[in-house]
Amino acid sequence: MKKWDVIVIGGGIIGGWSAMELQKRGLKVALIERDYMGAGASSGNCGYICPSHVLPLHGPGVIAATMKHWIRREGALSIPPRWDPKLWSWLYRFSRNCNSVAQSSAAVARHALLSSSRAIYEEFSNIHGHDFGWQHKGLLLVFSKQQSFDEHAKIARRLQDEFGLKIESFEGDDVCRHEPTLREGLAGGWFYPDDAHVSPIDLVETVRTQFVQAGGEVISGTSIQSMQVQSDRVAAIVSESGQRFEADLLQHAVDQADEAVGEHVRAQRAHQRDQPHRDREADAGDVDRNQSVDGRDNGEADVDRERQRRHDHETTQEVAGQTAHAEWIQDEPRRMGAA
Repeated sequence: MKKWDVIVIGGGIIGGWSAMELQKRGLKVALIERDYMGAGASSGNCGYICPSHVLPLHGPGVIAATMKHWIRREGALSIPPRWDPKLWSWLYRFSRNCNSVAQSSAAVARHALLSSSRAIYEEFSNIHGHDFGWQHKGLLLVFSKQQSFDEHAKIARRLQDEFGLKIESFEGDDVCRHEPTLREGLAGGWFYPDDAHVSPIDLVETVRTQFVQAGGEVISGTSIQSMQVQSDRVAAIVSESGQRFEADLLQHAVDQADEAVGEHVRAQRAHQRDQPHRDREADAGDVDRNQSVDGRDNGEADVDRERQRRHDHETTQEVAGQTAHAEWIQDEPRRMGAA
C-alpha cells in the first residue's frame, strides 16, 4: 500500500496551496478531492485580494441596517423563512457579536491575515502572475449618496489610524476623472490602492500545476467515508469505494458541508482537547483535584474555560470567510478595479 507523509483532504485554494507548499518543502504529499480541484467556491468567486476589508461584518448597528435589505425582494440579503434551528442559532450568536469590542478583536486578526496573504500572493505573482491574471489596480468604492460617502469617511480614518491602510478620497465628480466610465453626479469614491484581483479558476490551476510538477499527487473524484484512528491519531482514511489511504499527517481543508469528514475531525479534536485534562488527573497524585489554587472548584474553572473556548471558536467561525465590508449595507457602492 502506498503511503504519504501528508494527505490533504480538499482541493480548494487552501488545500491546494497547502499541498503545494508542503510538497516543495520535501514532503511526499497527496491531495484528495471528491470532485476536481477548484470545484467549489475557490473558483466561483470574484478573485478579490482585499487587505482593505479589515473590519468584519459584525459591527454595531449592522442588524438594523441589514433588515431593510432583508425585507426587499431585490435586496442584497435573502434568508427564506424555514425551520432551521442551526441557522437561527448561528444568527443569534452572530447578533450577540455585533458590537465594537468583538469587531475590533476580530479586525486585528483579519488585518494580520489579509496583509500576509496579500504579500504571499504578490510574491507568487512575481513568478506566475501571468498564469493567473494578477492585477494590482486597487479597489474603488463609489457612493451615490452624500450621507453614505461621509459615513465611510469615519471608517477610512479608522483604517488609516489603527491599521495604516493607504486610502485616497475623491469627492463629487473627481471620482469620474479617476474612473472615466462612471457617470457624473455621484457623491464620490474611496480608493484602496493596495487591493488586487486574480482569476480564481486560473489561480487554482496554477497551484495544481506547481503541485504536480513538484511531485505531488492529485486524487480526484474520491469521497472520504471514514477515518481509522489508532493510538490517538488518524492512521488512515477510507474512501466510499473502500480504498484506504495512509499518511503520517492529515490536513482537513474541506468546508463544513462535508459531514462525513467533518464529523470525524470534530470527534478527533474533541478527544485531543480532553486528553491533556485526563493526563493531568492521572498524574495529580496526592493533590486535591477538586480544589484549584485560587480556591475555586476545578469544575467551575473548567466550565469558564470551556465557555471562553467556545466563544473564541464561534467568533472565529462567524467572521471567517466574511470579505464583505459594512459599507455595502449603507449604500451598496459599486466595487471595481480602478483604471
